Amino acid sequence: MEQVVVDADGRILLPANVRQHLRLQPESVLTVRLEGERLVLQRADSTSAVEEPLVQEIGGVLVVDADIAGDPRTIVERMRQERLDHLAGL
Repeated sequence: MEQVVVDADGRILLPANVRQHLRLQPESVLTVRLEGERLVLQRADSTSAVEEPLVQEIGGVLVVDADIAGDPRTIVERMRQERLDHLAGL
């Protein structure tokens, strides 16, 4: 997991590998939201920019605490891939 520093003006510099993975260019627009103590940045033009359901692991089982607007298997598969990418340092 990489760390970033918040400067005196409240800015952070995203690591190059993150910018490349998300295909961010100067002036790219991101959405910002809080999930508990987690800060989530997402491309504003992403098709998944709509807030996704909250998925929690309870007793070893994934539990969705929201109405689902899509196929739950697709959502879970995407979350798995994001986790694998994160573990791989992408």
